[in-house]
Amino acid sequence: MPARRMVMIVAAALALGAAASGQVSGQAEALLQKAIQAETVDGNLKAAIGLYEQAVAAAGSNRPVAARALVQIGQCYEKLGSVEAQKAYQRVVQDFADQAEPLKLARTRLAALTPATARESGIVSRQVWSGPEVSLEVAVSPDGRNLAFQDVATGDLAVRDLTSGETRRLTNKKGGWENWHEYATFPVFSPDGTQVAFGWQAHESCELRVVGIDGSGLRVLDPGTKYGVFPMDWSRDSKSILVLLLNNLQIATVSVADGSMRILKTIDWLWSVPGTPDPDVMRLSPDGRFVLYDRPVNEAGNRDVYAFSVATGEVTPLVQHPAQDGLLGWAPDGKSVLFLSDRTGSWATWQLAVANGKPLGEPKVVNWATGTIRPIGFGRSGSFYYRVHNQVVNVYTATLGAGTPSPLVKRHLGADLRPVWSPDGKRIAYVSGQPPERVVIRSMETGEEREYSPKLRGFSWPQWSPDGRSVTVWGADSQGRVGLFLVDLETGQLTPALLGKSNGRWSADGNAIYYIEHRDVKAKRPARVMRRNLGTGRDEEIRVLPEQTDATNLLPSPDGRWFALMLNHANDTWSFAVVPLSGGDIRELPGPWADVKPWKLTWAPDSQQLMFIRPGREAGKIMRSELWGVSVAGGEQRSLGFSVPQDVASLSVHPDGRQLALTLTEEATEVWVMENLLPTAKDAAGAPPKK
Repeated sequence: MPARRMVMIVAAALALGAAASGQVSGQAEALLQKAIQAETVDGNLKAAIGLYEQAVAAAGSNRPVAARALVQIGQCYEKLGSVEAQKAYQRVVQDFADQAEPLKLARTRLAALTPATARESGIVSRQVWSGPEVSLEVAVSPDGRNLAFQDVATGDLAVRDLTSGETRRLTNKKGGWENWHEYATFPVFSPDGTQVAFGWQAHESCELRVVGIDGSGLRVLDPGTKYGVFPMDWSRDSKSILVLLLNNLQIATVSVADGSMRILKTIDWLWSVPGTPDPDVMRLSPDGRFVLYDRPVNEAGNRDVYAFSVATGEVTPLVQHPAQDGLLGWAPDGKSVLFLSDRTGSWATWQLAVANGKPLGEPKVVNWATGTIRPIGFGRSGSFYYRVHNQVVNVYTATLGAGTPSPLVKRHLGADLRPVWSPDGKRIAYVSGQPPERVVIRSMETGEEREYSPKLRGFSWPQWSPDGRSVTVWGADSQGRVGLFLVDLETGQLTPALLGKSNGRWSADGNAIYYIEHRDVKAKRPARVMRRNLGTGRDEEIRVLPEQTDATNLLPSPDGRWFALMLNHANDTWSFAVVPLSGGDIRELPGPWADVKPWKLTWAPDSQQLMFIRPGREAGKIMRSELWGVSVAGGEQRSLGFSVPQDVASLSVHPDGRQLALTLTEEATEVWVMENLLPTAKDAAGAPPKK
């Protein structure tokens, strides 16, 4: 055979092999996504395992997909209580040493599951609740029998009996999640387990309420109209509730008898590091003398653990370390504090002896294999309850009337969000949460990506400038200034565009940014639509909104003739309206709007209709997210014939009006318990742990 012909045959074979490899890799990623849905959305673990195994078999050279699928197989088997979990993790350790994150997870779980480790520590972890109805807002009763939680189907407060599996609602709000401005939050059991304190989000305030676990005796202890009251803990004598006043940045106690409030401390650290999470763990010591909390200490968001005296307000650092440290709570006897730390390279549970609010000696590890958990609390027996939240967000594209969405980015999965089409439709900007956080600009013609890392904390919501030369993001800089920042796509330079304001949106000509100046009741100033001239920096009033209303989610139309906004009326009802920029009457669009989130609405490119996502629910689960539209001329709402079986977190429409860019979210929360976490008295004295 001539050499030239041989070369051509080999080249053709390689090309075919590469194409086949790409098809196989794409098939593996599709199977992985189906498996994640089966596990996290449908709760069908056996079906998920089968799909994960198919993804491993189809992965070929796509080692990240294979490794991740094996880890997920292990986690599914753990939930089923099967020893097959160890085999899946061992395969990752043996065959995928080049995949750092799956390898780390596999080793951590193997350490927890290995019989020798279990015999040495005596710690047993078991799952007590899983499925689509599990909420992020969970509390455990002191006897470990009941969980109080936010009912994901309605937003009501509910209680679940862990022995019988029975669930019952303790509140009964009108409209379910169609009335999404009201819901229960931050439940906390009383020490005797007969009552639950909880926050009730009611439009612009958060009330402090108490109710019996049988649903009787519902009371509002504080209306929260001035500050928003979030319960954190009960005193052990059941006479008062520890609360966080979010708007005033204060820690206080509220009397259960008469609702009277005692301010304990004003805090200045809640937002000292922009982008870090608010505290949702704050605990009274069993004797009521000290309050325990964690807080951010630097721009990287690292947290340490502190205690302050209720009597004097003196603050004492308990846990200080360059690593991440997160509060878990007081040990039931009040003699030590439990916290999470990644100081050894992986998350572990640590214990620190404490006396009179001061640390005694150095902390020690009590459980090496913990992972990233969030505390729920201790039962009287010493069992420690916690939740695990798994969330996957990915960027997808889809075409109306042309099948299911497909992933935009395939080299990594799980942390990409907020895709936005460029004005010419040739690029997509999105935020990648894969560390380090970045703004990514992707060419839809070539697939080439360019990345930008603005020096901001917690940025999101990218918007293209009308000329396509820059992108704005909402975030906070190192000086703590919050607002819109502009990223120049040629130079990467970051400059402030609109600080201290919300709802900033580009004008159609790119010369200004519109924003809402909210109603000021004290100054008797109505809400207004404002325009910031980017050339002069001056603000001008564009439109005064009707009295007794406020607004949010300002959306200028693509043709520059209209803006849409969400109006909050004096009677606490909401509506969407369109207003001509040149002046004229406000036109409220026909509803219903109660189940439509403001950030899931956008203009159609022709400026003739608004497009939005409407959820459909069944038995507490979001079964479909459906695309709807309504004409600005005042026609009825109508379905646009596109839906997906996930929650759509954001929506962007291509200039052609047919292509969509979406953030699809898949998440699952589980409740677990660690038994024998703390050593017994004999163990502490040096006796070997029980086997």
